[in-house]
This record gives sequence, structure tokens and C-alpha cells, in this order.
Amino acid sequence: MNQPQPPRIYSAALPPGHTLADEGEPQVILYFRLYAGFVSFSGLGSALFGVYMMVRDRASNDFLSWVVISVIGTLGFFSHLLGVLSPRRPWMHVVGIVLLGVGLFLSCLSWIVNIPLLLYWLKPEVKRWFETGP
Repeated sequence: MNQPQPPRIYSAALPPGHTLADEGEPQVILYFRLYAGFVSFSGLGSALFGVYMMVRDRASNDFLSWVVISVIGTLGFFSHLLGVLSPRRPWMHVVGIVLLGVGLFLSCLSWIVNIPLLLYWLKPEVKRWFETGP
């Protein structure tokens, strides 16, 4: 007996005879995960440094500043960790756009990485890869 074949999904954006299963993971996904991992661990470093400075300088006037740095670092760590560990779901494409967009406003030093990543992230094949799911 012949084994049943999985359904072939065709798209109007692909050449005739090609299916979405023929396309592999876009390379920008790897670069985005590397970027998100770097920013995530930078946020962890900021959070830990802020906590260290809070403990060291309890009586100083800068205590509130260290609290703010710790909170922002913790938020950055967990939000970008989501970008590294997230599954292949349609909502992840939007999360990637948001994380790259936030990175554009946090530091002008990250523009050299964020702008090319965002341009490639917005390509139709990346969105199509997320929409097809596992």
C-alpha cells in the first residue's frame, strides 16, 4: 500500500510547481535570534549591575536610578529572550518587528544591525515562513 502524502500547500507568491514546504528557514531568522540573544544578555548584565549597585550604595541619592536600570534591564532580558526561544507562530513575526523597532529607539549604535535586520524581516518570504507554522 502507498503511504498517504501530506497535503501540498500552494501559494500565489511562489512559482508554479513549488510549495511552501520547498522553502527552508530564511537566514534572517538565525541573525535575528543571534541579535536577540546578544541584547537579552546585555539586558541581564544591566539588571545584575543595577542590583549590585543598589546593594552597594543603599544610602546614596542614586538608588532610584539603579532601580530603574535594573527594571529596564530585566524587561529587556525577558522580552528578547522570547525572541530567541519563541516557536514558529504567526504572532512571532509581529514580536520580531516590535523588538527590532524598540531597538531602533534605544541606541543609535544598534542602527547598523537593526535597520538591515528589519528590512529583511519585512520581506514576504519571512512572513510566509511564520504563517505556515510547523
